[in-house]
Amino acid sequence: MITRARSRSGSQVIPAALEADPGLVRHEDEVGRFDPTYVAALVFLRWAIVVAYVGMVVGGAVPMNTYALAGSAGWIAMSNVVAFWAWRQKRRVPWYDNSYLFIDSLSVVFGVLAPANLSYPIWLAFVMVMATCAAEQSTRYSALFNLWCIGAYLFCAGVLAATGWYHAETGVLVVTGLIMLFVGTNLTITFDGNRRLRAYIRRMSVTDPLTGLANRRRLTDILARDAAADRPIAVIILDVDNFKQYNDSYGHLAGDQLLVRLARTLEAHFHDADAISRYGGDEFVVLLPCDTVQTAIQRANNLLGPDRPGDVPVSVGLAVWPDHEPTLDAALAAADDCLRAAKQAGKGRLVAFAGGA
Repeated sequence: MITRARSRSGSQVIPAALEADPGLVRHEDEVGRFDPTYVAALVFLRWAIVVAYVGMVVGGAVPMNTYALAGSAGWIAMSNVVAFWAWRQKRRVPWYDNSYLFIDSLSVVFGVLAPANLSYPIWLAFVMVMATCAAEQSTRYSALFNLWCIGAYLFCAGVLAATGWYHAETGVLVVTGLIMLFVGTNLTITFDGNRRLRAYIRRMSVTDPLTGLANRRRLTDILARDAAADRPIAVIILDVDNFKQYNDSYGHLAGDQLLVRLARTLEAHFHDADAISRYGGDEFVVLLPCDTVQTAIQRANNLLGPDRPGDVPVSVGLAVWPDHEPTLDAALAAADDCLRAAKQAGKGRLVAFAGGA
């Protein structure tokens, strides 16, 4: 054990959300609905559609019954108000997140039915909603929603035919339905490819290319998130003893293989860790939720001795937040000091932090 005289607390990062780790590809990276610029553009577009819709009817471009205009425009305006309210919550609103696309599709249905004439291509607004779905939802969800919109268009044709207000030719309905299907499928495929590319870029930016573990950038994100945790977290730092000599004796390729073997060992041994990161070179960091300091020490000690997993000689430094330090950043610095002390004391051992500021 060592005692560090001064606490390097640093600046504590406050996480933007307190939810569980969503994985390497975060929902916010896939969906832009929480980006202020994106939201502002959509809100502006929504109200521009209402103004244009009412303006065309008032200007005589689209003949429509006054009550039909009031009902359809009123529904669209109401859905805009609800959408704006949901976005202003700065959090997920489950009932709205699960229904907003269907609310928008109903707006288009009312817009198609209101003029009682399918010769006005108001149905193209279905394509706009399909594009939104392709951009914001999963590929499977988008494909099903495309079929929903095509069904909604055919429903409109059926209602108008049943009331005797308008009879569309079968060929027109078939061609329009196929156009919607092809455009919707194209949007789904395009956005799926874009989503996969973003996921790949995100994965490359937060993982170590050699071991596949989290890199320092990802570790920083998790440190910020875990700062809101309500249970102790052990910060374990370890590195390979005499790694330079190993590289000199067996070559750098063998050294890389040793690091990969150590990474797989850490994943198997600390399967319940919040994060396992390659911190740099042959140094690794484990963030391990624990009940007590002694529990953390016992888990880390299993990496040492003749029966060590993976047969990789390591030295280990350990500190526990909040038992040892007031912030996780400070606990990381404390564990680093402990690792240095373990090296100086002869390697192949564990040094745990003891003391305070």
